[in-house]
This record gives sequence, structure tokens and C-alpha cells, in this order.
Amino acid sequence: MRRVSEGLDRHEELAISLDVLEEESERDNPRMPVIQGMLSNFTSIPEFQPFVKQIAAFYEL
Repeated sequence: MRRVSEGLDRHEELAISLDVLEEESERDNPRMPVIQGMLSNFTSIPEFQPFVKQIAAFYEL
């Protein structure tokens, strides 16, 4: 996801969202609203759809 975001105009915003997703995934009890919120930052970008679907499926969102 980071490689894909590097070529986009919103790279900095997306990088922050990825940082938050990574931090949440490392928590003992990830906060689902935080994960959902960060994933919503990627839903309008077609290149990220496979990643968003995979993460959402993993967390049963």
C-alpha cells in the first residue's frame, strides 16, 4: 500500500492513514472504528480496493 501511495497526490495524508492502520493492527485489541475510519480514506482510490477489501475481511468489517 505504501508503494502505491507514493505516486499519488495525497501521499502524505495516505501515509499517515497507513501509519495509524499499522499501529492499530499491532495493538492487543485493535479499535474497529479507527480501522474503519482509516480504510475510508482509501475507498475512493481504485488502486487500493483489493487492499481495503482484504483488511476489511480480516477484521470482519
